[in-house]
Amino acid sequence: MSSEVSINTIRNTLVQKLGKIHTLFIVDAAHEKAAWFNFGPETDTSIRKMWTRQVDFTGSEKRAARHA
Repeated sequence: MSSEVSINTIRNTLVQKLGKIHTLFIVDAAHEKAAWFNFGPETDTSIRKMWTRQVDFTGSEKRAARHA
């Protein structure tokens, strides 16, 4: 799916249709952003740490990352 609106706008729109047991995770890979809903505090913290972690590339991974 592609959209010109922000992932937060998409999340807020979809959340209105979800129930209390639903979870939602949206990734904007082009801009390295993520938005999520209803994962609980522990999972929220884990996602936040994982999403903001710097990745060190070496060797062929580094070359592939530069060309992506």
